[in-house]
Amino acid sequence: MAIDIDFNDNKVFGGSAVLSTPSDADVTFKGGGNEFHGVTKIFDVRKSSSHELLEKLGLKDDADLNLINEVLIKLASMPNEPAVKKTEEVEKSGITKWLNVGVTASTLTKNLVDLVQQMSGG
Repeated sequence: MAIDIDFNDNKVFGGSAVLSTPSDADVTFKGGGNEFHGVTKIFDVRKSSSHELLEKLGLKDDADLNLINEVLIKLASMPNEPAVKKTEEVEKSGITKWLNVGVTASTLTKNLVDLVQQMSGG
């Protein structure tokens, strides 16, 4: 989805960035007549959205995004199951081979369940 931003005749005081977006976002930014005071940078182009997701989940950069999607669907289908059962499903999927150092299967499961809840509006 493309996002068009027209930003004209504004006065911005302070802040780290006026626009912060993942590097893979489709954003067009047009503007003029703006004043920026005490702003660290106008644009903050972050890592890609998939990289940010993997980082948030506790997975390495080369984790299989399709497998993550499958695990999310499975977890969404078992909202009333105990955490132990959900962790077993996550481990069974094979996704734990991409865990970052210091991240456990339980932590990954909690992060995935939190994401399912965010996606469902819960």
